[in-house]
Parts: sequence; C-alpha cells; structure tokens
Amino acid sequence: MTDPKNEGLEAFCCSGSSPTISVLGLGPVGRAFVRLPELSDCCLSSVSDRSGTLCHRKGLDGPRIAAFKEGGKNLAAQGGGGPRDLDLALSLVGAQYVVDCTDTQLDACSESLARSLAILDRGQCLVSAEKSALLADPDAFLAADRLSRFGFNAVLGGTGLELKRELREIQQECIEIVAVPNACTGSLIQSIEEGLDRPEAFARARGRGLLEADPEQDIDGRDAAIKITMVARLVFGLQVDWREVERPHFDDLDLDLIRWRRKEGRTTALVCRADREGVRLAYEELELGSTLAIPWRRVLYGYQDRNGSRRIMIGKGVGAEGTARALYEDLLDLRQGREERQGRSRA
Repeated sequence: MTDPKNEGLEAFCCSGSSPTISVLGLGPVGRAFVRLPELSDCCLSSVSDRSGTLCHRKGLDGPRIAAFKEGGKNLAAQGGGGPRDLDLALSLVGAQYVVDCTDTQLDACSESLARSLAILDRGQCLVSAEKSALLADPDAFLAADRLSRFGFNAVLGGTGLELKRELREIQQECIEIVAVPNACTGSLIQSIEEGLDRPEAFARARGRGLLEADPEQDIDGRDAAIKITMVARLVFGLQVDWREVERPHFDDLDLDLIRWRRKEGRTTALVCRADREGVRLAYEELELGSTLAIPWRRVLYGYQDRNGSRRIMIGKGVGAEGTARALYEDLLDLRQGREERQGRSRA
C-alpha cells in the first residue's frame, strides 16, 4: 500500500466522512462506481487494482482516481503497491464496507471465496459484482450473520437484493426457476433481428459495455449457466456443477431463422430453467408478448410456486453503469440494516 505521506497520493485525497468504503477493482464497473455522486457522503478509504492499493485516512477522490485509471496508468505508478495483497490491505484499512468490482475469475473461485469470507468474518460488510465466490459455495453465505452483511444484487443483474429479501419464502414455495440472465446475448439477438451480421452485433454489444472480460463466457453460455446454477443452489440446495450443464453456443444459431421469427412476430432468447432435478439452457422461440421477451437492457428471474404463481424479478444492472447502480443499491441496503442494528443495540 502507499504511504499516506506520499505527495502523489495527496492529489487524490478529499475530505472524507462516514461510512468508510474499500473498492476492489478499477475496471469499467469499479470506475463507474467510484464516480457515483451518491458516494459524496462516504469516505472512500482505499482502492485497489492489480498493481496495488491506495489508501488515505482523509478519503480518496473517486472521480479523480477513475480519470487517472482511464489514462492507462496503474496505482503502483502513483508511488505504492508492488504485488497486490488484498487480504493484507483490507485488514489494515479496516473499512466498514468492501465493494468487489473485480472481474470474475473462474480459475480462482477458492481464492475469491476465502477473501470474501475473511471480509465478512472480520465484521465488515461486502457487496459484490464478482461471481466466483458465490459460485464456489453459495451455502457459505447463507448463515444469518454473514447474509445480513453480504450483498449480491449486482451478481444477478440487479435482482439479487430482491431475491435476498424473499429468499426464505422462495426456498419453501418455489418449484421452478426460469431466467433470462444474460443481457449480452439479448443485445446480440436484437442486432441480428435488425439485420446486422455477427461482427457488427458483437461490436455493438462491446460498445454497450455488455461483454464479459472474457467474451467467450457470454457466447458459449457460461455466464448464463453460472448464474442459474448459483440461484438453483440458493433456492433448492441443488448440487450441480455449472461445467456439467449443456450449454448452447451463440455461434451455432441460425441467423436467418432468428430474423424470420422476428418478421413473424416472435423473438429468440437464451432461457435458463431449473427445478429440483436439474438445470437446462436453450435458445427458445418466444412470442413478443411473452413475459420472457424482455429488452436487452434488462435481466429476468422468475420463481414459480406450487399454485402456479410466479414471482418475476426484473433487473437493470447491466453494463458498467447499471452494475455500479446495483452495487450502490446493495450498499444502501446494508447501511440501513447496520444502522438499525446499532440503534437496537443502543436501545
């Protein structure tokens, strides 16, 4: 970490307040998050990228740091860092809230899980857009003392907060989950329906900020498989490995068929379904009026009960800006919960 006396660091300082926040990852989502005007009443205690961590007791200026990163520089270039040791940095900074904006690393699930649980077990609150920790062991987050300080709204495209609030009831009543969880494939299909070819459709999705750091995760179905298996584990306790789920590849779609369906008043979507027996993914033909035929700017999760009723949760947490907003919604919810608990303890 940097020395707070470092003159270069002073350029990023501002007058902080409370609560204190540490942000992990300064990619598009992290930069969008630290720019949120709603954070003006918070103290941004530290920020971390792959090169190291900057921290200051006065608080850091998020927009200035975002602009610095967009200039192609890393935090180590500002006078600190070295190899990033997030566990050490987070324990030393001791911020009340940690916001994880790092890219999902499917080959580092155990490391992400260990870091997330360490944060929670130190008594800090954690909100995350990173999926691998929850993917590694969703059950580890369900203990009441952890779940009350953990937010996964952004992991599920802005629907995680609603699921968390209703989780116990859904666990008791749900018999089937249906989801359209991947905005990128929705954007690609819309572009194809409008007559664009594959390269043009991908260029548009990239411009909309919808592609994962590894774009193959979107087009080979991994992102959708990961999300539906996480939710199936949370709701049903279903022990299923996302890697064993059969996944349709976007490149195998018949583009002419997609365009023909649109002319006939129908559309196509990557739909995920799960029950207590397993998980299924498929590109389905849908009527334009179908509940599942959502705009690409949205994701949808539906939870059907034994009476045939379905709770529909629609999220806007797509792209960098949308994901940052979903993180903030979680942060605000955890702040309110923390203040309520402190009020009860004082009483």
